[in-house]
This record gives sequence, structure tokens and C-alpha cells, in this order.
Amino acid sequence: MNFSQDSAIEALSKNSHSRFDEYTEAKSNKGIRYLPTGHKHLDDAFHGWERGKVYGIAARPGLGKTFLACEHMVQIDRILPYTNAKGEVIDGDILVFSLELTFDQIIRRFDSMLSKVSYHRLSKATLTKAEERTYSRYLRISAKKSRILVADKVFSLAEMKAIALARKPSIILIDGLYQAKAIRKVRGNSTHEHILAISRDLKIMAKEIDVPIVYTTQMNREGEGSKKFDSSFDAQKAVAFSDALVQDADVLLVGYQTPEMKVRNSFGLQSAKTRDGDELSCEYELDLVDMKFGYKEGEDSADPSGSAIPHVTF
Repeated sequence: MNFSQDSAIEALSKNSHSRFDEYTEAKSNKGIRYLPTGHKHLDDAFHGWERGKVYGIAARPGLGKTFLACEHMVQIDRILPYTNAKGEVIDGDILVFSLELTFDQIIRRFDSMLSKVSYHRLSKATLTKAEERTYSRYLRISAKKSRILVADKVFSLAEMKAIALARKPSIILIDGLYQAKAIRKVRGNSTHEHILAISRDLKIMAKEIDVPIVYTTQMNREGEGSKKFDSSFDAQKAVAFSDALVQDADVLLVGYQTPEMKVRNSFGLQSAKTRDGDELSCEYELDLVDMKFGYKEGEDSADPSGSAIPHVTF
């Protein structure tokens, strides 16, 4: 007990002289201490990706949550190596574990984003002649410079942790967290206990590896079937196994789509939880034909207050 108390006192006093310097550096970088998300609206809400934190993205199947998560990784890929507010040079790989999609499917998503050719036409093998030249040039040159690593057929969090400790990545993405295998022994056979164990293990893993971990998961039937996405929409309750995931996530975002959003190739994004951050409500454009990504603005955006959302293009 005495050792624990002494350690805590030493940790608090040891770097006290430098903490104001760290504060001023973070202030000059708009509060971002580790890595920016590449999206101004998200950076403003929760100050970029932070070390040791867990970020969840929940949405119904087919809405675009994996594309959104992958696009965040692409933004990081474009800025590495990155010098943050503390003067640290962040140059680790971007480690992706795909539990929901096949290896080819996730690679194709990254290829389309990095090469900026139509994902739909790439999937159907119907690229235009100009796109074929662009795609070929990307595969010969740009793809070889990418820092994105995709791990195939890795479902155990224990194995993910071992790979991460060996590779020392800048950030980790787990697509389809609900399909992972927990490190700890799960009490009982219920899915809820399984998800709870995964959530707790993931939180500990993020702290031990000391990098941000982003994951995607599903909405429950109530969330998928909701027709009303206004201020009365309960984003937390819309997440499948929300009572297990919400308590351990530092940021949990929920995606949804109204009929009007579907027509304009977009979906809403709303925060179910933001620890040490601001609430987020915005509309995100996802055009997989012309490969347009960014935040839409205007009075009919997803912001329930009706205020304009800053538009960010990529």
C-alpha cells in the first residue's frame, strides 16, 4: 500500500514543471495532443485521437460505418510521420483487424479511397479507362508507401494485443468488434456476458498498448428500425449491447439514415457518449461512385439545432 501511495505522489509531482508547457502546446494545436482525425468537426468535438482511448462507431449493416472507419485510417496514412503537440514523431503503422469483412473486401475499400477511383466500379471491375490508369499507377507506386497493415483471420483480442505489442502501431482499427474473442474467461454463455468481457478487455488493451483503438459494431433492432432521428432519438439505447459497450468507450458514435439522407448519399452521425469532449451531431457525405467524403452543411443537416456544419473535403 505504501509503495502504491508513494508512486502516485511521485507521478503527480515528477513532471509538474512541464505540464503547463504541454498545455500551451496543445492549445496551439487546437487541443489535439496525439493525432488529428482528419475531420475538423470531430477534432473540435473530442480533440482528435488520444492515446489509450477507445472509440466506437455503431450503425446498421450497409450504412457505411466500415467506410467511415477506413476513411479515418486513410487520413492518418496521409500524414504519417506526424509531429504532435508534444513534439513526438508518430510514425507507427496503422493496424487493421477485419472481423466482419473478408480480407479482399477491406483491401478493396482502402484501395478505392487511396487511389480515388470509384469503389462501385472497382468492385464490379468496370473502371473507366482513366480510372484503370489511375488504379494501376497507384498499385505500382502509392500503395507501396502506405502504412496500413490488414491482419486476416485474427479474432482473438489476445492475439491482436500480441501483434500490436510487436508492431507498435500509431492506431488500431477493429472492424466488427462484436465478433472478437475475449481475453478473460467469460462467465456464462450469454452474448451479453461475452460482449461485456470484450469491452473490458479492449479498454485495458488500449491503455497497455497506449494507442487509440477504433472499433465498429452494430445497432440493435430498435435502433435499426427507428424512423425518428431528432432530439428525442436515444443514441445510446440504439447500440447493440449498449450497457456493456457504453461504460468502457471514451467516444461512441452512432450512424443513422433518414430517407432524405439516402437520396443525397449521406448519413447522420450522433454521439452516444463523449468523455472529455463535446456532443457531436452532423451529416456525413458518402458517395462511393464519385468517392466524395465530408461533412455537409446547411439548415437541413443532421444538427438538431439547425446550425451549419463545417464542410470538409478529402
